[in-house]
Amino acid sequence: MARIDIEWLQATLQDASDALTDTIAALNESPDEETAAELLRRDLVEVYAKLNYAVNTAELGPNALNELTEDELIAWPLGMPFLAWSEEENIDDDDDDEADENDFEEDPETPVEAEEEAKKAEVKEEESK
Repeated sequence: MARIDIEWLQATLQDASDALTDTIAALNESPDEETAAELLRRDLVEVYAKLNYAVNTAELGPNALNELTEDELIAWPLGMPFLAWSEEENIDDDDDDEADENDFEEDPETPVEAEEEAKKAEVKEEESK
């Protein structure tokens, strides 16, 4: 497992925390449906992007800015314990409605390991064609 840049992670999580605090304050200031809808569309998207950024850059630290694309910096982190909407289609569709061991692959420990696993899966899929 790669080492996590603790100071970088603290700083990026604090940034996400500040964005969430600002979002909550805005809702408290104007607790109406219009404000709530705007916060859901704009502010919470920013909070998630900042959290994703914290996870995706935790191991690389500031070097991530030179090594990852902008999309990779804020994308839903690979290997997270819940699926992004776009990942739902990758679940094994069998006849029963209950989750089983065929529905999900074991999550790698870190985003970097997850990326490596995803590349291996791509190669394996190409080889099977």
